[in-house]
Amino acid sequence: MNSLKPKNKILILMLLPGIAVFTFAVIFPLLMAVKYSFFQWSGGPEMNFTGLRNYLYLFKDKYFWASFKNNLVIVVLSIFGQVGIGFLLAVLINSKILKFKKFHRTVIFFPVVLSAVVIGFLWTMIYSRQYGLLNWLLNKLQLESLIRYWLDDPGIVLYTVSIPLIWQYIGLYLVIFLSAMQGVPRDIYEVAEIDGGSISKRLFFVVLPMCKPVISTALILSFLSTWNEFPFALILIRTKALKTIPLWLTNFNGRYSTDYTQLMAALVVASIPVIIVYLIFSKQVVQGMTAGAVKG
Repeated sequence: MNSLKPKNKILILMLLPGIAVFTFAVIFPLLMAVKYSFFQWSGGPEMNFTGLRNYLYLFKDKYFWASFKNNLVIVVLSIFGQVGIGFLLAVLINSKILKFKKFHRTVIFFPVVLSAVVIGFLWTMIYSRQYGLLNWLLNKLQLESLIRYWLDDPGIVLYTVSIPLIWQYIGLYLVIFLSAMQGVPRDIYEVAEIDGGSISKRLFFVVLPMCKPVISTALILSFLSTWNEFPFALILIRTKALKTIPLWLTNFNGRYSTDYTQLMAALVVASIPVIIVYLIFSKQVVQGMTAGAVKG
């Protein structure tokens, strides 16, 4: 077996291209954003050092923190919906109860391959107050009291935006969890069943512990994709106070309208949650990927 293992030098050479691309495309721009965030610059050769002034201005921007809160709400809802529902469906499909498993898996996964723009416009038609399918159905069921302006009501719009996000990516996490569950030796399930373990006990004491690295990977994938989500928010959110961070950054206007250094400060602050989450779950992510959570 040792003769089949590549030497360390070969491993390093194989990793170098990926590391170089990641450094050039992610690490270097982030470091440059940190640098520029301490200056005042609107283009041209002159850059004036301002210290923490851009961050102080940012902390007073109510729309930035509103977008930050909106992002957190959508992320929490999406994680519980995408990962939670995907896991439960994987448990159901992996059990002996459900028939036509391939059909259900294909149908649930289908939205994943659709464009976010297509899904966004599809749900715009569903949510429409005048001709939307949802309000039409409520009207037919004589539930007129539940009819809403689903995309214009500030109290519910974050929830209505989260539903298409959840619906599209449930299938992705279903496949990830199903792959992990099918990787667990069948003998373990059979022994737990022979010992009298109920479905709930097998779920909590067999499936969950065996899939823990995969669940961590799914959580961080869901967080990263939702935190940076742009198309759904662009299509569905119309109120300035309810915009997410990607939308806020796109429509950014600083003290001098084109003050890029304020934008750099906002990018740095918006990147902090991503960095923290990755540092916390990095070990579990590696374990989950090696366990088969992410396959090429």
